[in-house]
Amino acid sequence: MSLFKRVRRRVRNTAKSSVTAVRTLNRKRIANRRAAHMLENAAPWTPALPGEPIRLVFLVLTPQVWPTLKPIWELASRDDRFHTKVVLLENATPEDGLSGLLAARTMLENQHVPFVQGNAFSLERYTPHVVFLPLPYPNLYPRNCTPDAVRACGARIAYVPYGLEVGGGAYNARYQYDEPVIRDAWRVFARSHTQLQSFGRHCATGNAQVVVTGHPRADERPTQDIQLDQAVLERAADRKIVIWAPHFSVTTRRKWSSFLENHETMLEEIKSRQDLFFVLRPHPLLERTLRQAKGWSAEKARNWFLELDAIPNLYVDKAAEYWPTFNSSAALMSDSGSFLVEYLLTGKPICHLLGKDAIGLTDEAHQLAAFHPGTSGQEISDFLNQVETGKDVLEEARKSARETYFGSFEEQAAPRILDEIIRGINDRPFVDVLASYSEKHEAAFSYWKSAQTTFLAPPEYYDKQEELMTALLERHPPAGFAVDIGCGNGRYTEVLAKFCDHVEGVDPGPALIEEAKARAEGKSIENIEYRIERLERLELVASYDLVCCMGVLSGLIDNDAFLKATRTLLSATKPGGMILLKDSLSIGAPQATEWNGYTAVYRNIDDYLSSFRTLGLEMIEEVTIAPVNEKGLTNRFFLFRRTNGSR
Repeated sequence: MSLFKRVRRRVRNTAKSSVTAVRTLNRKRIANRRAAHMLENAAPWTPALPGEPIRLVFLVLTPQVWPTLKPIWELASRDDRFHTKVVLLENATPEDGLSGLLAARTMLENQHVPFVQGNAFSLERYTPHVVFLPLPYPNLYPRNCTPDAVRACGARIAYVPYGLEVGGGAYNARYQYDEPVIRDAWRVFARSHTQLQSFGRHCATGNAQVVVTGHPRADERPTQDIQLDQAVLERAADRKIVIWAPHFSVTTRRKWSSFLENHETMLEEIKSRQDLFFVLRPHPLLERTLRQAKGWSAEKARNWFLELDAIPNLYVDKAAEYWPTFNSSAALMSDSGSFLVEYLLTGKPICHLLGKDAIGLTDEAHQLAAFHPGTSGQEISDFLNQVETGKDVLEEARKSARETYFGSFEEQAAPRILDEIIRGINDRPFVDVLASYSEKHEAAFSYWKSAQTTFLAPPEYYDKQEELMTALLERHPPAGFAVDIGCGNGRYTEVLAKFCDHVEGVDPGPALIEEAKARAEGKSIENIEYRIERLERLELVASYDLVCCMGVLSGLIDNDAFLKATRTLLSATKPGGMILLKDSLSIGAPQATEWNGYTAVYRNIDDYLSSFRTLGLEMIEEVTIAPVNEKGLTNRFFLFRRTNGSR
């Protein structure tokens, strides 16, 4: 009996439970269509009448995000074609409510920005035409100003990416380009054509709603006469000022922060270089997250910051405005945060601090090649030596990177954004109400979510697969941090754990994840972490030295979901890292199969490989597990490497 006949028999015996799941799914989709119809009838559309000022609302949640919207508001408030309102909201996240509200209120008052308090504002009464949402995360907004409330009052959602995207990782790509606010927006204003491409690669609905305008943060940089407080400048006493900007992500391997690895080195350098003056500009969440970091506590974190006051050539800057610090400085040392690219606008030297297992940069930022490395104590010392001597070998590279990242526009971004609003004000937005994927695609997912086993072939097939996989990894040994996407019961995740320092296993099936955890515990395997996740909607997958995805892609029935998944796998792989795939494929036309709930598509092998080669991946080795059978189907391993040309 052939492998695929035996698979069919095994599936028939194990897949009956998914029939109920498919029926439930169909009922849910009918309910979704009804909900869409209700939403269409319930949500009015506020037209812009001829000669009527366009009513713009700017929501403010945090002071850090306001610099993105401020240039647009300032220009619109002086333009008779618009009527503007700034609405100060309290962050719906409890731990950020009071402190965030106080900081944002103080900032608006100091900048003489007229605003209305959120609990005194009614979208229904004001009937705005356009509402600028400052952040793409719906859960942060209070009830009266959620994205749903904005749509329900007939307004158009406008979104300008609040930060300057730098941090890499698969889940970060989702947060940057595929949040509900982005999918449902009337307009998203991108800073460059490269960013427009990124929206197209990662957003589930495409990038038709995205318009390239440049980024407002590049519009109105404060002039050089806006400097740090005079008392701080007196302490600096004409010494060159170096900014140290650590990120807050210190409690997980999925991090952009180098703080835990570099903070002792940095303090040693600061204390030994009295001819330089340092400004520590910590992320607002750093002290909070340090309290939960291994080896730290609330008391230790608080005392660490207090002890900094005794260092004569160090100042801790927690002000909402950061451009005075930028203007006063001579160089920046930063983790993978937005400062890394925004500081390009100053033209001054930048050192990229990178810690162990750090996620690193986005594909776009990685290509800039404008940052001095800061992955070791020696590299940090070398950079500071260059600052002291005035040596600047990357000056031209930074100029090129600035134009690449921000785009080259003769006009500023804010006028272009307002012109686009005038031009398209009566264009209807696209609202993503129904599910993004087809019923067959969702049926395939439902089967695996409720699966009790991933083993559909005879045991000897999986023994052979494990043997070949082990040999393949011995020939091309990985290292560091790995992830197994679609890990099932963890059998092959355990193989990865023999080669890597740490492995994450993710799968949509709760029963399979529990079995995987029990297996690892029973074998005392301590370098594996398991959790429930779905490939198309990853929540925590970061970037890794090795990404493994075996037998999963054939369950992505929709071709657009498959192609998006290839981008996700690339985003999850560090430059120089490897991707290990295993799939059933056809040497002829694609073949679809449905057996009692099990749904899969075996794609043409040449099309399949082309999808990965198009990304710029380099094929390292191909290994046959099951040779071509009478139906033209085969099962193989593919090992790719992510090169500098991958995109």
